[in-house]
Amino acid sequence: MTTSAEAILGRKLVLGRKLGAKVPVSLRAVLQRINRKLRDDGEAIRAARSERARSDFGDYYVVSDRSGVWPTHVDPEALAREIGVLQPWEEMR
Repeated sequence: MTTSAEAILGRKLVLGRKLGAKVPVSLRAVLQRINRKLRDDGEAIRAARSERARSDFGDYYVVSDRSGVWPTHVDPEALAREIGVLQPWEEMR
């Protein structure tokens, strides 16, 4: 049985979105998710606040309780996907 919206539009809709559409997630939300995941290992992702730090570490870097700063020049979206906090149906905005 199809709903009237499916019959009229001729495609499946999921909560008002086309099937396969990506859900937007803000950078701030992604950083919070990363930090919650890294917290168990005593690590956190940080943003560079000065030009000197930005040139040394990149826009984002990971700090650790045990080993200081490592790694540097981190891409938040790539890290989030690698550790499983950003799902395939989500996109960072």
